[in-house]
Amino acid sequence: EWKEELTKVNARKSALPIAADHRNSAFAHQGMLFGGDAGEALVERCRNEDLYDSVVERHPEYPRKLIKAVMVPWSYGGGKDSCVKKLKAYRIEHPGEIEKLDFMTVPEIEELVDDIFELLEEEFPACIEFRNAVDRAMTRAQARTDRDPADGVEWMTQSGFWVHQKVFRSKRFKGWVAKGFEKDVEIRCKIPLPRVDWVGMKRKAAPNLVHSQDATVVHMLLSGTFEVEGINDHVPDGAVVYDPLVTVHDSFSVLPTDAKKALNGLSVLTNFIYLNDPMVRWGESVIGEFFPTRERTLPELFGDGEPPYT
Repeated sequence: EWKEELTKVNARKSALPIAADHRNSAFAHQGMLFGGDAGEALVERCRNEDLYDSVVERHPEYPRKLIKAVMVPWSYGGGKDSCVKKLKAYRIEHPGEIEKLDFMTVPEIEELVDDIFELLEEEFPACIEFRNAVDRAMTRAQARTDRDPADGVEWMTQSGFWVHQKVFRSKRFKGWVAKGFEKDVEIRCKIPLPRVDWVGMKRKAAPNLVHSQDATVVHMLLSGTFEVEGINDHVPDGAVVYDPLVTVHDSFSVLPTDAKKALNGLSVLTNFIYLNDPMVRWGESVIGEFFPTRERTLPELFGDGEPPYT
């Protein structure tokens, strides 16, 4: 109905929300964080391709839903065990969606994840290099003598928000609780210990850094801390720019009248936050040493492809 109305060049007011989601955001942020030839190549792929489709085109033996089910946790540094668990849960929650998966044994799923991990490592070398760089920095953070390793690590985002990361070791606990007057049921949980788990710290650092970049974009847009010409330059102090605005990780919903300026703002800010080289700033904070900022300009970051939000 809406398409037919548009062909008649009719205009209608609507209160239906417009939703947008960042395309391949984890890959794009890793490419922009890491930089260099590998990082720039990954960013250009994110701007010009649907990464899931492009992987399937080169590896047609795998259906798109299967590739995406593995690529999403892999892109945030998920290990093989966690991906196997996700696939086992996926086939229970979505029976029939990936026929190849429905009748596989657990060893076959593990072998499948191994195979897909290998092709993803070949497809996206910048992601591997990014994680290795983060791992090296966290090793140096653990070895710092100017602070207690139990303090964990922290860094400040471009929007002035402090991110604190501290992963504790834990012990398994099993106990019994009463289920009314029927019977006792066993519960299992992990009790945190007052010791930092540096294996877990290293594993979670890369995805937390990427998530903090996503959060920074939305934070700066909502707080109005950065002036974007034509977007928030005529908003009185204390006024709400978007009313309402709903955010979920790297996606958002606004009313149609706010959609274009919100898209433009998110696109500009996604590029702007990398002018200050947040990978280097992060490294300075967790390692405790000064590193020179790599020179970057907006034209290099914008590229020639489609906007990252669709």
